Amino acid sequence: RDLVKFLCLQRIGCHFSMENILSLQMIPPFLPLWERCNSMVISWLLHFMDKDTAASIIYTPTTSQIWKDLSQRFSFRQGTKIYHLQKEMSNLSQGNLSVSAHFTKCKQLWDEYIVLVTPCPCEFTGSAMKIIERQQLIQFLMWLNESYQVVRSNILMLNPLPSVSQASGMVLQEEQQREMKHFSGQHTEIESSAFLSQ
Repeated sequence: RDLVKFLCLQRIGCHFSMENILSLQMIPPFLPLWERCNSMVISWLLHFMDKDTAASIIYTPTTSQIWKDLSQRFSFRQGTKIYHLQKEMSNLSQGNLSVSAHFTKCKQLWDEYIVLVTPCPCEFTGSAMKIIERQQLIQFLMWLNESYQVVRSNILMLNPLPSVSQASGMVLQEEQQREMKHFSGQHTEIESSAFLSQ
């Protein structure tokens, strides 16, 4: 519906309220405008669907009917997707990933989960959002390798606790410092061996 309204406002220059946009087909002067918006949205939908799904709805006359048909066909998979996401999150660990790549993977899972469990992310406001952010912080720290135990403990002792993004930055700094120490240690060994060979 929002896309239909957007297309009408941007491409055609119509200024209709949301309540009227779906009933425009009933008003003769607006029928051509409504049909134009409807055709544009159907074209966009067909372009982004796989061929089999597109073929099954190509003759459906309105975007509203297409939406109802597709939601009835595919909405049952949401529970399965949530299950697999939670299972993936419960088995997640840093492994051989860098801190940055690990955080990116965590963020993708969290964002996808929030989209699936609520029809509108704006419903997560105030204290509910703080609980989710706290849970994400704890999960991120739990999934880190044990070599980050000290920085993990330091983050958990902070009051107030940082956001998960801030914690990721702290762990990333630790990772970079370790890499610098490792590099400088190798450089010293090379200089020592070069000195001994003279």
